[in-house]
Amino acid sequence: MIIATDLDGCLADHDAHFCTFATLHYGVHLTPATLPTPSAVTAKAYRHIFEDAEYWRTLPAWHDAATYTRRIVKELGCTLRVFTFRPDYGGLNLRRLTLRWLDRCNITYSDLVVEQRRAMRYDDAYPLFVEDSPGNAWQLAQAPATTVLLMEHAYNGNAMPPNVRRVSCWRDVYDAARELTE
Repeated sequence: MIIATDLDGCLADHDAHFCTFATLHYGVHLTPATLPTPSAVTAKAYRHIFEDAEYWRTLPAWHDAATYTRRIVKELGCTLRVFTFRPDYGGLNLRRLTLRWLDRCNITYSDLVVEQRRAMRYDDAYPLFVEDSPGNAWQLAQAPATTVLLMEHAYNGNAMPPNVRRVSCWRDVYDAARELTE
């Protein structure tokens, strides 16, 4: 079984890190609850943060991602396909930085798909897709036989279709994958 997951907000604790980085480098006090508020940080500041290689090198993993991605792949025999949106930011090789990040954080995965446009991931249906964006979850939920596991964040508490299940950690993702493989 192939399980797909978004990286930022699912494998990576992107929100807390972004807030810390914005505060340290731009003097803008943000919390994960204030994201994504367009007025909180200018588009230029967003781009500057995302163009900073240090931002990507120091991005922390979700607290239990290393343990449960390993168990999903090794114990359950699943393929874990990681998707991430990485446009060209200032000539950084974000694919290489992302691969190094996955290794540094001990994330077990089968392959990495780096998207240059957001619509790519929706071409295939997956039995499970881990996502944090409410808009992406709605779109993914339209695929037949796909259950979307929506990683809980302050910004995605709105109503969802019936095949979207909220999860709070990778242990929950492991449990959902185990249910499907039994």
